[in-house]
Amino acid sequence: MSLTFKEALVDYAQALFLEDLILCRAPVMLLLNLLNVQTVLVALTVGLLVYVIRRRFMYRLPPGPWSIPLIGNFEVYTKPLVHRLILKLSEKYGPVIRFSFGPITTVFLNNYEVVMEALVKRKADFAGRPASVTFSLISEGYKNIALASYSPMWQYHRRVAMKALRNYLQGDLLEKLTQDNMTKVMNMMGAEAEKGPIELKSHLDNIVFYQLFTLCFGENKEIGDPDVEFLLREKDNVNEAIGNGLREDLLPFLKDVYPSKRYIIIKEAADRVFSFLNRLLQKHQETFDPNNIRDLCDHLLLARSEAEKSGDDESLEKLNDTYLVQTLSDIFFAGVDTTRLTLEWFLCFISGLPEIQAKCQAEIDKTIGRRCPSIADRQSLPYTEACLYETMRTGVIAGLGLPHLTICDTQVGGYDIPKDTVVLINHYALHRDTKYWKDPEKFDPLRFLDENGKMDPTKLDSWLPFSAGRRLFPSIVSDPLTSDVVKMRLRRTASCVLAVLTGLVFCPSRANGIGCFVCTSLNRGNQGCEDTFNNTGEFYRSDCQASRDGRIGMFPATQCIKMVAEDTDAGFSLIVRDCVVDNGGTTSETEIGRQSHCGWMKVIKYNGRRMSGCILSCGQDGCNTANRTLQTFTFVLTIAFMITKALI
Repeated sequence: MSLTFKEALVDYAQALFLEDLILCRAPVMLLLNLLNVQTVLVALTVGLLVYVIRRRFMYRLPPGPWSIPLIGNFEVYTKPLVHRLILKLSEKYGPVIRFSFGPITTVFLNNYEVVMEALVKRKADFAGRPASVTFSLISEGYKNIALASYSPMWQYHRRVAMKALRNYLQGDLLEKLTQDNMTKVMNMMGAEAEKGPIELKSHLDNIVFYQLFTLCFGENKEIGDPDVEFLLREKDNVNEAIGNGLREDLLPFLKDVYPSKRYIIIKEAADRVFSFLNRLLQKHQETFDPNNIRDLCDHLLLARSEAEKSGDDESLEKLNDTYLVQTLSDIFFAGVDTTRLTLEWFLCFISGLPEIQAKCQAEIDKTIGRRCPSIADRQSLPYTEACLYETMRTGVIAGLGLPHLTICDTQVGGYDIPKDTVVLINHYALHRDTKYWKDPEKFDPLRFLDENGKMDPTKLDSWLPFSAGRRLFPSIVSDPLTSDVVKMRLRRTASCVLAVLTGLVFCPSRANGIGCFVCTSLNRGNQGCEDTFNNTGEFYRSDCQASRDGRIGMFPATQCIKMVAEDTDAGFSLIVRDCVVDNGGTTSETEIGRQSHCGWMKVIKYNGRRMSGCILSCGQDGCNTANRTLQTFTFVLTIAFMITKALI
């Protein structure tokens, strides 16, 4: 027979006061008689009011929109393009805005001054990371560098990783690896391009992923290697399952009671990946030679070997297999998607701005001709470098970045920020601040150059694509690596690969990337663009103008605001707004608003996978696959490794 709540509480009280059961039973029963639902609700309400009032008068908290008690501002959490919404709200509430998501208080920082105060002036206060079920899953309990909170253990692992990166990435090794990998990928792309349109996401992933595999594990794998493809596949599975977060992040007990399907997918994928990386680590351990360091994995094993020889048990404990695998995982996975997405944005911008392409190519041809560039060429390519800076400013890779956590009571922007507050940096807001950027939506590399056409370091205020402070990842912190290696070394193969591609068709398969539509027939005048993929004869635009001939426009999927047709096997139509690239046409103000650079877009199925944006490629003979030399495009691809090096 099951006990009632009162009976169970009496038994518990008796166990606590065995010496005098009679004396303890009377007061306990008196309390139980007073205990009912109404009493509990009143007590909770009073306690909540006391807590809120106490916090209100104890702290000068940042302003923010009204939130539902106990629930918070969940309507913000569920909206798309949160970084845009927060920027809009900052016009009303100021640069420091407070929200609550259930019991979690979150503060968004929206301008350069408050971000620098938090991440630089008070960097130790904001160096934590919030705990979450998702973070714990993909870091084996916060044992990596990116997601672990600030602590002596975190500091130690960061120092070890920095030392390994510095020691391994010396000399010309990285340039040679880059050249070899780029040659493989470009040859494959050239072969595919001869057969028809190509999808670039997999190629961009290959450029970054295979290079990082070689850096970490020393094996120069061929494109299509099953081990690397396994890791790529699992990475995509995890990214897709994470989305905007799990319900378990808000209600952690659900992972043990009723785990979601996405939680199970992430857990199983993480287990498979970490098991695979453990096998690679054990293989390296068996063949490890301290006099022959082959890769980053060997450098980490060397750190453990030195700790063993010195009898440093404390350091040895911090370098067990789990921590080494997590450090490798950080270096291996951290920069893949961000690098690929940055390249997609770069392609987006320069594909719609042929005059910028021409300037980049002219600068490369004038400076280095057909030879491979070297680190010494960096100062001679300021315009090309400025294009990279402008891409990282204008493109939105991670609008809010990774969350920080205050590890003590602190302040920012004149407001009190209590301990254990989640803090998010709105990089999108920093890069759209009209105080620092004139016409911030315009792609203009010249904004980074001085009157002599050289890079101007004084124009980098409010340019913060990689965050700042103590949470900046190792190789960003190292000035020599940042200035001498990151920004230039990996341009090596820019002119080594000839233009083997004759058409640009950009079709990433993920919804957070840039998809494509290739209009294969343009009836000039006002007859519209006919859909030749599904032969429906659907017209996307009523104003396909002759002036669009020879122009290319690419549009990021994040700008899509409304579906205008049902999803079918052939695809669906979208309206796009706030386009940053002029495709040479106009659009109806009544349908899209006052956006002079937007048009009707088509999202298609490509090899059974949904695309998520579009490219309109128009030539002299009508809308067809762009008949355009991709010499500049091959240069853009080589920048992948420059960005990757910056991110790791």
